[in-house]
Amino acid sequence: MKENTKLIISIFCIAFIVRFLFLLIMPQFFDGMFGFRDDWIYLTYAKNIISQGIWVPDVTKMDLEIFGKPYNAHVVGPGWPLIISLIILLFGENIQLIMFINVILSSLTCIVIYYLGKEVFNKKIGIISSFWSIIYIYFLIYIPRILKESILQLLIPLVILLMVYEIKKVKLNMVTILFPLTFTFLIHTDERYLIFLPIIFIGLMACDNINMKNGLKKFAVFMTSVIVLSIPWTIRNYVVYNKIVVLTVRTERVINPILKKINNYNIIHNINGEIGKDLSKEYPDNERYEVFDRRLLSYSENGDYPLTFLDAVNEVFQRFKIYWAPMVLRESIYRGVTMSAGSLKYNFGGMFSFGIILPFFIIGSFICFKKNRLGTIMIFFILIQTILHVLPLQTLIMWPRYRYPIDSLIITIAFYGLYQLMHANLIKRQVSNIKSLFSILYGSRI
Repeated sequence: MKENTKLIISIFCIAFIVRFLFLLIMPQFFDGMFGFRDDWIYLTYAKNIISQGIWVPDVTKMDLEIFGKPYNAHVVGPGWPLIISLIILLFGENIQLIMFINVILSSLTCIVIYYLGKEVFNKKIGIISSFWSIIYIYFLIYIPRILKESILQLLIPLVILLMVYEIKKVKLNMVTILFPLTFTFLIHTDERYLIFLPIIFIGLMACDNINMKNGLKKFAVFMTSVIVLSIPWTIRNYVVYNKIVVLTVRTERVINPILKKINNYNIIHNINGEIGKDLSKEYPDNERYEVFDRRLLSYSENGDYPLTFLDAVNEVFQRFKIYWAPMVLRESIYRGVTMSAGSLKYNFGGMFSFGIILPFFIIGSFICFKKNRLGTIMIFFILIQTILHVLPLQTLIMWPRYRYPIDSLIITIAFYGLYQLMHANLIKRQVSNIKSLFSILYGSRI
């Protein structure tokens, strides 16, 4: 048996054992771990796939109430509910079996992280990153749930790994279809990852093994495949909603606030200019700014426009701190949504799995910008995911949970940063040892 095959089997087996034990033991220590909330949405969707068929033509039958709050399950993508429905069809409504599938998916994630670290950096980075991911708390805590976190944590690094393979290829082949196929399933699981398309375009163009023209050809094949693979669900959405809906109705809820924000800032810019011109004629300098503030406030209150640019920047900064927090030390409320403070176990696990590597991720990011183009592309994936969630949009919240799917990239870059630091110190020590040896042999002449 080849050494690499033994390593892969070892990674999977260790990861599987850790996750299976976590599934058996840990839920009793986490209050509410089995208290389904969003989980019911995916179960309801899956049951409707079974009762109505794969297209689920009557979305009103997916209305449900969770803890007194109304929901409609059709707002989520069909990817994960399809898998749940298949499990229910084969084995019945067995919640524990769905969680066991999460164990397998999360174990496979550790293997994908190994290959990603190996292909982007080197084999040592792949091994270290993979073994760290085995005990990484944020890859474990959603295993005993029916949420889609475990499959997203697998699909995102897998999409990027397949992109790296395409970048390194000289010519397209039959295996190429795996890249658009995996990405298509990703966006049908969570439509928000459409935001990855610009980074995939940049990655294929800027890092192609041959030249930019070859990269453009690969992207054209990729996009064509994604569009073709997305046609069936697009037709379904048109039949169900009587209009063109990109993946899910939630896509509009994300796009519309972005367009509104852009429009609002344009209006504010125009208001600034118009008010400024009028006031310059009517008021002296010492009174002009006070009157300007009063008029701008009235525009904001009547037109629902942002009051100042600094307010928006401050809100982005506050959201960023929550989104990247390794610990949740106090309760946070945003637009009526409450995130409770983390328990001691949650905060301890977060600090010593994510928090401890965060400084090395920052160092690794700077080094990637200087030395590694593929590593830089990975950072762009992290940045665009972060930007989407820290923008003050009404439909998006920024709890750390929504960062977890890209933590595989953070882990890999963090250990690259640590490796570079250790490697630099090792070189310095070796040079120092050589100088000392020559000094002993040849005296003070060295």
